[in-house]
Parts: sequence; C-alpha cells; structure tokens
Amino acid sequence: MVSVPVADLDEILDQVVDLDRRLGACRILITGGTGFFGRWLLESWDHSSKRLNLRRTAVVVTRDPSAFATAFPHLAESESIELVRGDVLHESVIDGTFDACIHAATAASLALTESEPRSMFDTIVTGTSNVLDWLEPSGSIPTLFTSSGAVYGGGAGTAQLIPETDRTGPDPLDPGQVYGEAKRAAEMLCALRVASGARIRIARCFAFVGPHLPLDAHFAIGNFVADAVSGRRIVVRGDGSPVRSYMYPTDLVVWLRTILADGVDGRAYNVGSEEGRPLREIAEMVATRVGTTVEIRGGASHSSAANRYVPSIARAGSELGLSVRVDLDHAIERTIGWAGSAFSSR
Repeated sequence: MVSVPVADLDEILDQVVDLDRRLGACRILITGGTGFFGRWLLESWDHSSKRLNLRRTAVVVTRDPSAFATAFPHLAESESIELVRGDVLHESVIDGTFDACIHAATAASLALTESEPRSMFDTIVTGTSNVLDWLEPSGSIPTLFTSSGAVYGGGAGTAQLIPETDRTGPDPLDPGQVYGEAKRAAEMLCALRVASGARIRIARCFAFVGPHLPLDAHFAIGNFVADAVSGRRIVVRGDGSPVRSYMYPTDLVVWLRTILADGVDGRAYNVGSEEGRPLREIAEMVATRVGTTVEIRGGASHSSAANRYVPSIARAGSELGLSVRVDLDHAIERTIGWAGSAFSSR
C-alpha cells in the first residue's frame, strides 16, 4: 500500500511542532485508527515522534491488531504506537491512564446506513458513551470528539455557509439520516460530560479529499479520482448541481490537533473548506488534470440536503487562528498524484 507522502507529513509537522513539544512525553488514546482520519492522525504522530525524538505513545484500539499490522506494518512496528485489541461497543480492556484522547471511531458508510441503520447508530452513540467511560480513570483530560456537518441536516441546505450556530438538524423519523442524528446524540453525551467537569471539544467535520480517501465508496470526489486515474470518462451521478467543498488532510490533521489542544470545552468547531463548487465543476477540474472528459448521468436531486454542504469556518479562524492552506486545485493535484501511484502499484 502506498503510504502518506512524506512531504505532506513534513507540512503537518511544521504547523504542529509547538503543539507536539507542549504535549511532550504523553500517552494519548486514539479510536478509529484504521479509518481515513485515523490513518492520517497516526502517520503524522509517528512521523513527528521520530523527527522530534519524542518518547510518547498513541494507544490505538482496534478489533483486529493482526489485520492492522498487515495493513499498516510500519505503524504497528512503531515505538510511538501501541495496539490494543478492543471495540468501542464493548467495555474497556485498556490499562492505565491517558493524557489526551481523540475519539474518531465511526461508521461513515452509506451501505451500512441503508442496510443496518441501528448498527450505525449504536457504533456512534454507544461507542462514544463507552469511550468516555474508559477515560474516567484518567481524570479531566483534553478530549476531541470528531462529529460531522451532518448534524445540521437538510434544513441548512440553502445556507451559503453553515455556521456552528445553525439550529437545523436531521429528520429524526428518517432512517436515512441516522448518521447525522447519531452524531447529534453523541454530541449531547459530550455536553452532559462537560457539565460534570469533562474537557471535551467537538470537531464538526465536512468533506475531504486526499491520499487514502476511499475511491470506491460513496464519496463523489473519490469516485471522480478513481475514474480519472483508471483512464475512464468521469461519471457524475445526477445533474452535478450540488455544491461541495473539500479540505486536504494536511489541514485536517492540523485543525484536529489544534482543536484538541486549544479548543474550548463543550464548543463545536466546523472543520472543512469554504471553497464550495458544484460537483460538475469539481469533476471538470479532475478531468482537466488527466485529460479525460465528464459525463453527466442523471437528473436533478429533489433533496435540499443534497444541494449545498459547505461550512462557515469563521469560528476556527477567529478563535484558534486556523486557516485552509491547501486550496481545492492543489488538493486535487496531490490526490491524483497519490492515486496514480496507488493504482500503478497494484
């Protein structure tokens, strides 16, 4: 498997070096280590640990440590990463205490939403409750819960930029919106813990593009990149009018690490890009990079939730000094370069 580009890891390190030195020799719990977020968090953690010669440990909870080691051997062998067999749906099997936690375990799968919505709900809500229980012996430690822009539901579909103060939400009677509703419930669990003294910050994550984003799942831009690097015409399902924005994972990691370190307890921060464009335009940007064409296949969507999904990131900028450093054009360029290497190595 093609790894995360070293240049990207160096780019992250340049921005989080002060945060890493502040943490020093610490023990952090990370859930969701095999997902897109987790992979980037762990790669950057391992990279900076080695570059800065930091003696610290990221404890990664995984259902199958052997499978993790097979998929990510360099991470499994790293002195800065410890694998622990466990599941967020079960009671803790973790020994010792922690200095911080990033809870990124989730089940962001369209197939699971459609086939097993109850499983989706339980993984997010029960899983969050269990992880917060695991942390109780550690006392009041900085904790980051990765939520989603889906908490705003379809009602915010016409807003140009969705702020954290938006009070719309998913339809609680629509099983198809179980992901967003579960994230809302998990945020409430976090808020209740904060009221009792816990130090939990929330990252409402929107859409992303970069190395290791699944190219064969429900992510539109991932499908575009897969078509492009395979030499196929890029297919846009629908009329291509829904507006999306994408953040590159170097920015994602820096933002998550900063919110963990400096965010306000019980406060949510949107994580994403304000550079919204129609999907047909994004498909054309991908196509231009590889010299292929775009096919619009389908009619307009009647769902307001599908129309616009672009966050306001003013709060992260004004309160934490965060900004998007990699624009969409360069994010696409980097992703195509990585995906081309990944496909050629198969």
